[in-house]
Amino acid sequence: MRIKIAGILAFVFFVGQHLQLMSLFGFPVTLGAGCGIALLILVSRPRGFTGVIGVSCAVITVSSTAAMFSSADADLVQYVRTLTLFVLAFSVVALGWSGTDLEFLKSNAFHRAVLLALFLIVTLSVGQVILGAMGSLVLFNPFGSFQYLYQYNPHLEFVQFPRAQGFYLEPSYDAFVICALSVILFCLNKSRKLAAVLVTLGLLACQSASGLLLLALALIFVVFRARPATGAVSVLILALVGGLAGPYLLVRLSTLDETGTSANYRIVAPLDVLSDVLLNTPLGEPLGSIATVLERYGLQNGSTQGTSLDNGFYVLIFYFGWIGLVALVAFVIAMLVLSIRRARIDRGISWIAPIWLAGSFLFSGGIMLPEFALMTWFVVVAFNYFEPAKGARVVQEPREASALSRHDYLQRPSWSRQNP
Repeated sequence: MRIKIAGILAFVFFVGQHLQLMSLFGFPVTLGAGCGIALLILVSRPRGFTGVIGVSCAVITVSSTAAMFSSADADLVQYVRTLTLFVLAFSVVALGWSGTDLEFLKSNAFHRAVLLALFLIVTLSVGQVILGAMGSLVLFNPFGSFQYLYQYNPHLEFVQFPRAQGFYLEPSYDAFVICALSVILFCLNKSRKLAAVLVTLGLLACQSASGLLLLALALIFVVFRARPATGAVSVLILALVGGLAGPYLLVRLSTLDETGTSANYRIVAPLDVLSDVLLNTPLGEPLGSIATVLERYGLQNGSTQGTSLDNGFYVLIFYFGWIGLVALVAFVIAMLVLSIRRARIDRGISWIAPIWLAGSFLFSGGIMLPEFALMTWFVVVAFNYFEPAKGARVVQEPREASALSRHDYLQRPSWSRQNP
């Protein structure tokens, strides 16, 4: 029963991340976040939180020092709220590396929750594109007035094929969830072929440039790493994606230097802001001050002035300056090394997970939100679980059967295993 409840909580989290229930102290509370935190309490087995405490203290020290030396007005409420979100997000992701009930990860309930959620999200996304092309908004904003923050406008009057949003705030987050669920299935070594088909259809429906480029990069890696049959299928998918989305991606990339476009606002326009941060406030700007600082620059996001950074890499550099930049470089290198180490022992494709973790920052600036952190937690625990593909050889440590009860049987990161 406990595992079934955990599976239900996982499914509701995947689908309901942007179903807003209420606003608490001005912060939107979603059904997904509530179910995700309940699931964490149910299946996590935290160990050694000294690192989390250390990082939290370091963040408080750096951010408070930055607030004292910054010329930006530091709003105490915004500072505390952003700090709380950062500590919560970091703690959630750290739980993924700490330990999770192996019974849950191996269960059919978890596998069904991930697969059903992916199928439902992609089906809705494809339906939004098809009916949207016919001029109908009926499938957009499925939660109506309970949609997180605001209702998405696909601008049917301007486009032939609208971008799907799925159950979420915008197409980019839809693509983020679709990719993450697919990576989870790849790590579990379950329904991989179906996941490959669904992620391709989903990203084509979302028309997320970040998602499509990451998919193409992953397919290229698979071609060189996987078995000949899998490589051949990857080439076919890559050709399909290139044929259908190639012209679209070229158009999106060509708008990088056009003020007001999504690509420009997400990648190019904030570079002046980050340059000033690194030169003038090397420890970063005060937490919670993005909207205030961006008012000085007048960045155009479509027809309105931008008040956010829609890029997770930029958010960390903005708030932590050179420390954030160095930490990001170290994180990307660590993920690449982790991916290479996993590829040596896994004939499957779970080694994609660290690459995905590094690239996921491109999808959203809301990397400190509980929903983003919880989705990342799922990818981390699936990667650590590591059900090897057929033919793979993995050395596992012997365990004392009497030392661990059924519910206390912890999964350990496979990359940390040593020969007995």
